[in-house]
Amino acid sequence: MERSGRQLSNAAIRLQADVHENWLYEHRDVKAYADRVRAQIRQDKISAAAAGQTELAEQLKSENAQLLARNKALAGQLHVVQQAFAEARADQMDGTIGCAELDRIGAMQDRISDLEAAHRKVTMERDTAVIEGLRLRRDLSATHAALVIAERRSAVSD
Repeated sequence: MERSGRQLSNAAIRLQADVHENWLYEHRDVKAYADRVRAQIRQDKISAAAAGQTELAEQLKSENAQLLARNKALAGQLHVVQQAFAEARADQMDGTIGCAELDRIGAMQDRISDLEAAHRKVTMERDTAVIEGLRLRRDLSATHAALVIAERRSAVSD
């Protein structure tokens, strides 16, 4: 729609994409993208920049939610492996453990190490995304302040 110059209203986007009328409001990054394109078409650089910041912030929120879900899944897997490991240890203490069971325990220990490393990585990625989100909020506030100042200057010059 942007390239063809067709109308870029929310209703037109919804009809073109064949989605429910609330879809754009549930996918704020897409709505922010449309807002940015509309501002660019109007050659409103300040609104385009603000919408671009909103778009990026919404994308980061979405990515952070995905990372949190992945982190939760990894924590669940870690719990299952730790429980199996504890059961294997109890069997070992009973003296009824064989070579195959020792191999299984070793494999579980390796899996625990892998899961812990993945957990640390996802946690670091989440923390990075949160920090970036805070930076974007700060930048958005600065952009908003610049917009307010520009609007005041425009009102004074009129």
